[in-house]
Amino acid sequence: MTLATITRQFSLIPLDKKGKLVKGLAKKPIYKHFTDAFVKVRELKNAYIQRLVPVIKEGEFEPFQNTGKAGAKGMYDEKQFRTTKSPAFRSWELKERIKRPAFYEVYDILRNWIIRNEWLKVLSKELVKTFQKDSGFQDKFLKGKRFFYPELKDILSVLKDNRFGNSSNANSKPPSTHELNNLIFQLRNIFLNENDFLSYLLHDSSANLNPFQENIREFFLGLKFTEDFCKKIVGGFLRKKKGKLEPIPEPELTGYWFTQYFRTIGTITTKKMNKFYSNLAAIQSFKERRIKTKRQRSLTIKLRAENERIIRFIEQRVGMVSFASIKEFKKARDIELSLRKENILKDLPRVSLQDLIKDALSEELASYKKEGTHLVLKKIFKPPKLRYKIVETSFTSFYNYFKTQLRNKIRELIKEAFFTAIFVSLLSEALVSIGRDIHAHVSVPKCKNLSVSQTAKDEKIFISSLFGNDLEALDCTQLTAKIGFQARKFTSVKIVDEKKLTVDGEKVIISRIDRLLSEGFAPLNPTLTLKHRKLIVHLPFEQKKGEESKLSHVPLKKEREMGVDLGLLHFGVASIQDALLQKEIRHYFLGAKELFDKKFDDNTGELISQERFKNSKQKTPSTIIKDIVNLRGEIRHVQRKLNETKNFIDGIYHEFRNSLIKKNLSEFSTLLSMDNYKFENYTFNNKEMRKLKTILLKIEATPEQKEEILTRFVPNYRHKQEVNRLTRVLGLLWNKVNKYNGQIVQLVSHFIIKIAIYHEVSVLKMENLKWSLHSKKKEAGAFLAFWQAHWFHSGVQEAVRTRCLLHGIQFKRVPAKNTSKNCSHCGKKGIRAGKKFSCPHCGLTIDADLNAARNICQYQPKSKERSIIRHRN
Repeated sequence: MTLATITRQFSLIPLDKKGKLVKGLAKKPIYKHFTDAFVKVRELKNAYIQRLVPVIKEGEFEPFQNTGKAGAKGMYDEKQFRTTKSPAFRSWELKERIKRPAFYEVYDILRNWIIRNEWLKVLSKELVKTFQKDSGFQDKFLKGKRFFYPELKDILSVLKDNRFGNSSNANSKPPSTHELNNLIFQLRNIFLNENDFLSYLLHDSSANLNPFQENIREFFLGLKFTEDFCKKIVGGFLRKKKGKLEPIPEPELTGYWFTQYFRTIGTITTKKMNKFYSNLAAIQSFKERRIKTKRQRSLTIKLRAENERIIRFIEQRVGMVSFASIKEFKKARDIELSLRKENILKDLPRVSLQDLIKDALSEELASYKKEGTHLVLKKIFKPPKLRYKIVETSFTSFYNYFKTQLRNKIRELIKEAFFTAIFVSLLSEALVSIGRDIHAHVSVPKCKNLSVSQTAKDEKIFISSLFGNDLEALDCTQLTAKIGFQARKFTSVKIVDEKKLTVDGEKVIISRIDRLLSEGFAPLNPTLTLKHRKLIVHLPFEQKKGEESKLSHVPLKKEREMGVDLGLLHFGVASIQDALLQKEIRHYFLGAKELFDKKFDDNTGELISQERFKNSKQKTPSTIIKDIVNLRGEIRHVQRKLNETKNFIDGIYHEFRNSLIKKNLSEFSTLLSMDNYKFENYTFNNKEMRKLKTILLKIEATPEQKEEILTRFVPNYRHKQEVNRLTRVLGLLWNKVNKYNGQIVQLVSHFIIKIAIYHEVSVLKMENLKWSLHSKKKEAGAFLAFWQAHWFHSGVQEAVRTRCLLHGIQFKRVPAKNTSKNCSHCGKKGIRAGKKFSCPHCGLTIDADLNAARNICQYQPKSKERSIIRHRN
């Protein structure tokens, strides 16, 4: 029988000697003691890592051959790790019962680190072989794009065994497609860090570059305007004609972009005018309300100021236009633009395409001289797309707009020109050299979280009453525990396990622990965590062997099955069908409105409004998706600002370092190239400043030069603080996004199980995401990054699978192939356009996700496939 393991987390509140809850400022010394203890355990883990990493780098992997607690215990006793001391708080000693679990955790971390490094070593060789077979693979590798299963099939077969063999342990399994993509990205980042360089060095003949970098510099020095280069640029522009893409002829190219120029002006002015009228409507709604709040008054002022800016924006691009509606504005705008179009057409014959391409090429090459802080390889293989901001409608504006389009095409051609035989061989050599000494390139793991795990059911350490014999007489709402990090020093805490539910209109307090214990689950070893100044215990429960789940008291109907298709516009679409009658009973769409503004009625099976704001007259819908979209926009803004700050500081550092080397200050350049030197904080510390002063006394330099060196390397704390502030803000924003996404995953799985229980479903089917492709960027949605889509769907499936085990529902994964392409009525291939699906054979027209959910529900494995799917599940 399949066992279910679920984890619940509970907060812990300290108790005083009389057994009462500690409140207010009295908590402060207790939490200070907890913080010190957790920090000491974390530093002990890092001390274990520092002691083991040199042994691993020497190639001694045999002590990590065994998995689990047995292998770690043998090494702990053999190497005498109990003598290792924590560098923090040396005045007091940790218990041995704390040291051993800390080492077991470190053992697993380092074992996984070895496995990952060995995979990287093998992967570096396999990538070289793949580059020789497929040129498109190296293009995607350098761009940093994700690979799909068909492209990685051969590499996955090579990585089926890890450094210690392929055992039944979860950490010893071969990497999935998602994990393999992460390994490839890591190799790419290592390659760029080793071989990338700043753009101003392209024109510096005295700079010391490796053969790979020298090849790139020779290419840029030899890049000049030729007729072949001009033909490639002109032939690269395509347009759609009669449903097919074809190159634009050279005589028509200027006219094509002239039309696109005015289309762009029309698009941006229409968007601005729509915004103008939406602001007017908001202002009018505020006027109609009798009582105005302070926020409404300030918002009215902002909207009026924005409308004034929109009017100025349109006057600059279109001119003075009178209008009373959007339709009138469009007519007046088109008349005004037609007059300007005629004026520009008179000057259009002056545009020489070849001269314009020469101009664009010279500007692009000059940008590598000016932008000294930009890295060459990142700019070549993933070039940022230039966008020209149209400020006015004139011939000069069109000329610059056309030149910007040519510069974007030049960047694409520069990228394609690098894929030569010499470049591929140099790239292969660089990857092979990285694979030979992979441990030197990969950073050593480091423990950052404040957590302590327990390995034995010891009554004197953590939760004593849970591991007793008489569980039935236990009152879990009044559960207490003892926590001790030192000998004969314990702190009593209360486990907060009180959940309020409304049953028949009355509020009832239940215990989650008591509920799981009564349903045949046994507690496993807990883990303590200190997070955001809160003490939390993570308590896992495992279903006992031979016992079935007792949560589902409703007899399930064997003939009812349910198929769920996961998406992003609708997070989930469920279809419940009767397998005997082959008829759909009901279907549900689970979008943002259904999840956050409605609730599932257990009596009728309907999604009804949950009246989130009972006291307000107006029902306010949830804005969580809009909040996530705004957060992601803020993340992009902060990340851009952080990169600009780092590039500015790096540019100053590299520019000055290069100028010092030119002055033949060899001893100073030796100081900078020392292994222990790190430019992480973008400043010199006091020790390095003293070294610099002693070197300045020895070298031959004038007093003015020495003074210049010292003044240039005075620590600039303003930039350092700005980098740290932006990094901290970026982390907080990503934490918010992840919290929102986790909430969506929880709600989707909750609604799916509620629907399945109400309809007495016996089998719940979902797509097998292991073999499906990742969502494209355009299909991912604005609230979720395209690389997060696979994680999001996997999280929903794992949550649904666990809850199915608890409620006695059979969970199945079915192949994802053609579930969204085939018609659920006749089984033939149909046409999908966004959310709409139409079948030309039977005439069915329904929602595409609902069609996929029906196909998933109707799927029946063939005789040969049944054993395979059962094995995967």
